[in-house]
Amino acid sequence: MIDSSTPNQEAAAANPAWSKRAALRLIQRAWVLTGRDRAVRQRLRATRLTTRWALRDWRLEWTVGLDRGTVRFGRRPARQPEVIFSWPSAEEFFRNLEAGCGDRGLETEGDPQARRATEFVRRIFLERLRQVIQYPFNDEGQRLA
Repeated sequence: MIDSSTPNQEAAAANPAWSKRAALRLIQRAWVLTGRDRAVRQRLRATRLTTRWALRDWRLEWTVGLDRGTVRFGRRPARQPEVIFSWPSAEEFFRNLEAGCGDRGLETEGDPQARRATEFVRRIFLERLRQVIQYPFNDEGQRLA
């Protein structure tokens, strides 16, 4: 059987246009999975800080609190976070994430020591988000996006 799809159609299928709501659900699910990771919990036993994450072109912001081994996700941006992670373009963020380089285009602000403390968590989160995008279902099997 001959495949009649063009490379542009294949690229569009590989990079779905997520709505803000769907993207936030996927992001929240990835944070839930990140918080369940034993290595993350052990690494954050002594860490207490608040981070703000943003996709600037969508004006989509969320908060992640790291409190002695627990990871808390909040849909509202923190007022005074210790670290701010932002990407200028959501489309570019998701494209880079699928390519395995979600840190590309990342802009960080804040205390260097706090940024070092969150580096491991950020890496695990991006890995989990990539997995959630590939398999966008929750524990009950309901589709997230």
